[in-house]
Order: sequence, then C-alpha cells, then structure tokens
Amino acid sequence: MAIELSDVNLRRCRLCLWNNYSGLGFVVETTSLPPHIVQLVESNSPAAAGGLRIRDIILAVNDRNMCEVNYDELKYTIKKTRDTYSHIELLVIDQDFYERLKENNQSIDPKFAKTIRTPRTMPTDYQNFPKHQPRTCEIYLNTNNISFGFQTVNPLTDIGMFIQDIYPNSPAAKTSLRKSDRIIEIDDEFVDNMSSTTILEKLRTAKEKKHVKLYVVDTETYEFFQSNNITLSSKEYQQSTRTRKSSTKSYNNEDERSSLPSYKFERVCATFKRGKIEIEMGDITMQKVDVIIGSSSSRFLRKAILTAAGNEIQTAYNLELKNHPNSILIETLSGALPCKQIFFVQWKPDNDEKVLEQSLVDLISTVVQNVKSHNFTSFALPAIGCGKYHCSIDIVVKTMVLEMKKHLMTKNLPWTVKFVVEPDQENIYDEFCKQLFTREDGLHESKIYQLPSTWETSNEYKIRFILSIRTDEYRSIAYNFNRSMKEKYTQIVKIERIQNKRWYTQYLAHREDFERRLRKDIERILYHGCPEQAASSIIEDCFNRSFAGTHGTLYGVGVYFSSKANYSHKYTKTNANGERCMFIARVLVGKTIIGNDSMKTRPLGFDSTTDGNHIFVTYHDAQAYAEYLITYK
Repeated sequence: MAIELSDVNLRRCRLCLWNNYSGLGFVVETTSLPPHIVQLVESNSPAAAGGLRIRDIILAVNDRNMCEVNYDELKYTIKKTRDTYSHIELLVIDQDFYERLKENNQSIDPKFAKTIRTPRTMPTDYQNFPKHQPRTCEIYLNTNNISFGFQTVNPLTDIGMFIQDIYPNSPAAKTSLRKSDRIIEIDDEFVDNMSSTTILEKLRTAKEKKHVKLYVVDTETYEFFQSNNITLSSKEYQQSTRTRKSSTKSYNNEDERSSLPSYKFERVCATFKRGKIEIEMGDITMQKVDVIIGSSSSRFLRKAILTAAGNEIQTAYNLELKNHPNSILIETLSGALPCKQIFFVQWKPDNDEKVLEQSLVDLISTVVQNVKSHNFTSFALPAIGCGKYHCSIDIVVKTMVLEMKKHLMTKNLPWTVKFVVEPDQENIYDEFCKQLFTREDGLHESKIYQLPSTWETSNEYKIRFILSIRTDEYRSIAYNFNRSMKEKYTQIVKIERIQNKRWYTQYLAHREDFERRLRKDIERILYHGCPEQAASSIIEDCFNRSFAGTHGTLYGVGVYFSSKANYSHKYTKTNANGERCMFIARVLVGKTIIGNDSMKTRPLGFDSTTDGNHIFVTYHDAQAYAEYLITYK
C-alpha cells in the first residue's frame, strides 16, 4: 500500500550559524556508504531549533543529492556550504519513513517538504538554559491526558534513550524537559546502560501509573561527564548540590555573602609526564586534596578559607602570624576542610608586569618546594590575583599555568594540581583552559601532522602551486567565489594552493588546542583581500599582526576576514597588469564576541571579535592559514 507523501515528515531544515554558538550542532554517523543518518542533535543548537532530528536521513544539501555520495563527500559539502554562506539547507526524512518508502519503491518528492528555519539569533530560552546542570522532571497525567507529551528516539547503538520532541501544551511541556535530552534515570532507577527497548517498556509502565520521574541531561553535559569519567547519578548530584548550597562563603566581598550556583560541572584536565593539571569551576574550600593553597596577603581569600576551616584553625593561624610576621609561608592543619593541610603563601601584586610575573614564578616555586617537602601529591590553588587586585589576568594565568607545567615536566612529579576558579568567573576559567592546552610553550610532546592529500610534492623549495581548471578543487573555489563576486570581476586569472608546511603545522597545533578546549568545530573558511605585495608576505610569514589596522579597526585591532568575497574585494588593489588577489583562509574563530575599535587584543575568555554577521577579527598569527590565493581581474 502506497504511503501518502504528505504524512512522511519530509523537512527542509534551513540552519544558520549563531555568533554565540560554535557550529550548527549535529553529528552524522561515520559510515562510508549512504544513506547518511543524523547520529546526534545537540541540545539548544541551531540544528535543534531548525527542526533537525536524531535518526533523520539526509537526502540533499542545498538541493544537491546526497543519496549516492560517500561520507567524506557529504562532510565536505556540508562544511563548504556552511563556511561559505553561514547557513545550510538540509532535506531530511525520518529513518522509518525512508525505509518504508524504499520497501514500496516510492520516490521522494521534495515539494512535499515542510520548511523549518533556524532563528537568526539564539532564542532567549536557549541563552538562559542552565549549563552543565542535570534536571529532574516529574510529569503527572490527569484524566484529560492520553500521554506524557514527549516523543523518544533510540540512539544508533540502541542503548539509552533521547527525547526527540516535546508536544506543545502537554504535561511534559510544563517541566524543564527539552528536545535532545538524554534520559539517565526513570523513577530513581539508572537506565542509561539499558537497551532502548527496556527503557520504552519502563516508560509504558510509568504511563499506566500516570506519573513518571525523569532524571535527564543535555547532550553537552552528557558528553562532558563521559569524557571526564564523572559518575552521572541523581544521588551524587543532589548530595553535591546540598553541600554547595550550604556554603555561603565569598572571598570577592567581605560583607556580602552569597551561595554558589546550585551546581556546575566545569572541569578539564591535561597530563604532563606523570603529573596532571585540572582546571575546575568551584569552591576552593571544598577541594579534596592534600593541601589547599591560600594567600596570607588576600584578606577575602584568607577569611573564606579560615572561616570554613573553623575557629581553632583561625586561632592557630593568628598565633603563627604573630610569631612569624615575615614568614613567606604559614601552614596550618585543615580543621573542617576536606584536605590534610592549608598553606598560606605571602604574595602581593604589582603594576609592573615584569615584577608581577616574577612574583608569581616565586609563588609557584614556594608552593612546589613545600608540597614536596611534606611528601604530598595533590594541591589546589585559587585564581590568585584575578579578583579584587585588578592584575593583568593574561599574565597571572599564563605565568601560573606555565610554571606549574615546567615543574611537573622537569621534575617528573606524579602530582595532581588543581586551579580552582569561582563559578561566576567564566572568562577567567576559559583563559585557564586556553593556557592549559596551548602548545606554544613547548612543553607538549611533538606530534607529526598529516598534510592534505591534495598537496603536490616538489624537489625544489616551492610553496605556490597553480590549480588545474579541470579539477574539482578549482571548480569548487571558483563557483563559490563567483556567487559572491558577480559583476565585480571579469575573469579568474589563476588559483594557487599555498603549501607552507611550517605555517600549516603551526596552524594545526593551534586548531588542536582550540578543539580540545572548546570541544567544537571552530574552523571557518573565510576571505581576506589585500594588495599583491602583502599577499607575498602572508604566504611566507602568515597573517602577521604587524599589518593590523590595514583593514580598519572598527571591530578590533587585528587581522580581518569575511565570509563574503565581495566585502574583502574592497581591500584589494590592482597591480600593473590590472590584477587583484584574495585569499581563502582557514580561520579559527573559536569563542567570539562583538568587537569595537578600542580592542587592541582579544577580550579575556574570547578568541576573536566580530561584527555579529560576516566579519571576524583574529589576534594571533597562527589563528589562520592562507589555503588558496585567487588572482583575478
């Protein structure tokens, strides 16, 4: 029996990028042969807002048929389309309908597709969604309800369960349940490791009882817990929440005490030989380590730690300070804190950057010496100097992390070191993560990077290779260039591939740092127009910031790129032959923010600035790689 095509949930999902979200927010299963199926749709993403669903079959990308292409070609098409136009249109259909149509030998007519558009900006409820917080959703049925009001979908592994959709005005819609949530527990029973069939049966049983209690997490939280081996259970979460809510200490303001946010799972880790460094958002007084580090010079931090430790420890500290007022380090017992000892290190900030840097080098050295002398193997440091002192946070964070890496590496210390950042200091947390994962300090093991398969070999020193007009590589670049540059040029003279191995490997290392830190695809394909002489310098020495300001400073004093070739065209100049040149560059946009002409460098916690539309400004030489140079008239 033929299936009515108007009933098969055929959709055109028109997805666009948001400035405050990296990527489009979906993952395709990595199978080489079609059909290609959507494996995951990230919570609160452009893909979720644009109607894309888990287990959708991708039929076309911007009207180009994807039913006969392999996975690599699909991935390339999606990435190219997204980076060129900042949006993409996917023709998709539910997997079960696709299979039924195939069984009936029915063709799929795109005219029956329903169009769903991603909003141009992130919806307010997405922006306000609590990050890294599991949720408990209790849903009750009354006499008028025939279902809880949510649809589920099995992961491709058929282990666990996702929320596929929430029906409007349903009992589920009145809770905090969201599309793409992963169900962890049903009625206090852990189900994430059960088969999807078993979970469906438990939901049917709950429906008969007219009540269900779901413990769920969004996709980002789930992936974070999995990658950091954090046990995900409601019991552990509620216990941690109660503990943290009972803590009312604040060393930002001595007179105003406020509780921490209910819970935040913000923790990253990197290993250095036998040691490891963790960056965590949390409360320094709650750290289960051998030693908690405080500063005897910081009244707010000192008071917070001593208050949490108890009156006996406060009395002991005061006595030690009285007897040794000039001591570089005062140590006490832990009292009520979950550590073995507390070290109060004498440290004072300075407006002179060199003096400030040296004082931090000395501070870390003092801590390491004393931890080692006590045979301790773990300690936690707060983000000293990043609060009331108004120090250069860039210098403070970079110096502390770098020095700690050096000690772990050179001394081969099997230690766990924690830098603990307050939960409301997200930008400072991001800065710590950036410095933790950077490879520019030379303290990471060297790595051999694979060069692109399209690169040609040459016996002589040569980094510019002219593309043949008969290749798909040339045609793709020319096609996208022409779409943006209509009526602004008469011909493409040549397209050159840039094969600067030194610069390319630096860029890849930088990209790896970004991906490890942000856990997102943060690379964009953008244009950069410039005079011919500047192009030659860029090919040899990358996008050097000494050229900053050449393209204006409206959104920051850095190197400017655009997703629109016709905009970058404004900054090209004709040579003696009437030719102009424009780069196609890979750019690590990362975490971006609206810029202004007062920004001499990236704002703390961000990687680039933007106009909120098509312009991006970078502030690091290795943040972009000039992949192709188009010469045109």
